[in-house]
Amino acid sequence: MKVTFWIQELKGGGLRLQYSQLIFLDFFDRGDRQPGRIRWPHVSIHRLTKEA
Repeated sequence: MKVTFWIQELKGGGLRLQYSQLIFLDFFDRGDRQPGRIRWPHVSIHRLTKEA
């Protein structure tokens, strides 16, 4: 898992937290006779704004 966070100061004094994360999901064994499991990347990007 890799995650990056950053905070923005908004005009008018508000704050915003943003983050992105990258996770690799490991599934069942590969069917092509190669070693390891099937890996699938999952990317999430979110924004949270502080309310008064």
